[in-house]
Amino acid sequence: MVLYEDLRIYTIWRTDMARAQSESSDYRKSAEEWEILGELAERLHHFPEAVEAYQACLRVRFSPKAMKGVLRMYEEKGKNSEVLQAMIRLIAWQYRWYSEFSPSLLRTVRKLIESEGAVKVRSIVQATSLPQPVLDLTHRYVELCVAFRSNGSEG
Repeated sequence: MVLYEDLRIYTIWRTDMARAQSESSDYRKSAEEWEILGELAERLHHFPEAVEAYQACLRVRFSPKAMKGVLRMYEEKGKNSEVLQAMIRLIAWQYRWYSEFSPSLLRTVRKLIESEGAVKVRSIVQATSLPQPVLDLTHRYVELCVAFRSNGSEG
């Protein structure tokens, strides 16, 4: 029964979006509604639409759930610079509201280091115009990967 309800809501959403685009009008939703629509599209394995909804949510207001959804898409497409930017925002948010450490973000940093190398990741992070405390938080994740000798962390 849940699948049919999800499909019904998804169909209504996409129909309304198509109608708004054909009329050249804005399709407005709150950040929470965009987040829910992104989760719905993700559950139905409509990943491009999920990313579209998550990005619309992020245009309204920052949402860690939406940012994680966009981060997954960037990882799948191999867009490392976008992965790094999303990861930095999530690290700062995680530190601000919860703690200094997130296993899922550490996994993302480790995968990025495996593909790019620790020195390059550190250099890219340092080259951003973010405040030094935010850069330090990101460097801690890189240092953890180096300390545990993850692939790509030597040198």
